[in-house]
Amino acid sequence: MNNKKALRKTGILGGTFDPIHNGHIQMALTAAKEYGLDEVWLMPNGSPPHKNDRLITAKPSERLAMTQLAIEDCRQEMGEKCPLVLCDYEIKRRRTSYSYETMEHFNDLYPDREFYFIIGADSLMDLTLWMEPERLVKTCILLAAVRSGKDERALDEKIREYSSVLPGCDIRLLHMPQIDVSATEIRQRLKENLPVDHLIPASVNAYIKKHPSLYA
Repeated sequence: MNNKKALRKTGILGGTFDPIHNGHIQMALTAAKEYGLDEVWLMPNGSPPHKNDRLITAKPSERLAMTQLAIEDCRQEMGEKCPLVLCDYEIKRRRTSYSYETMEHFNDLYPDREFYFIIGADSLMDLTLWMEPERLVKTCILLAAVRSGKDERALDEKIREYSSVLPGCDIRLLHMPQIDVSATEIRQRLKENLPVDHLIPASVNAYIKKHPSLYA
């Protein structure tokens, strides 16, 4: 008889979430469905190494609040089936956060979990430029979002390449529907007083309207 407890499959989707949008939510829900994840933690970055703080418009507390509102929208729609959970770890650190450090911390803190780190196709192509990528791949299964057959072939080639330069890596494709949305586009539309209700969760849209100076 095997008494070993099954690991809780947990996705991690980080980002500046400035603001969080429907593409982020769709990526998290797709990962949960395709890989049978028990939870997906949405983790706003505090001080990401690839972005100057001046390039992030909303304050950490505001990005955290919008992420929580997006999760609440999901729970209203899906009920207990909503896998999304807010993770404020990097926001609370208040210093530059590197993915390998965060994931090593989570592995130490939660030995009962198996982590799936969710990234976009562009991020996968640049993975060897990340800080300590060989340490990151030891902490999690990487899920790389792919949207077309052409992208899938390129990513498959990249994954084969990484198998030799990043020993032990487990990188899998996450098959996404086509969603044309970016936080940059949303911020620009808000500056021009154009509607964004089709691009972001309803409660996030309401939050931004209550704080008109946020993306003015």
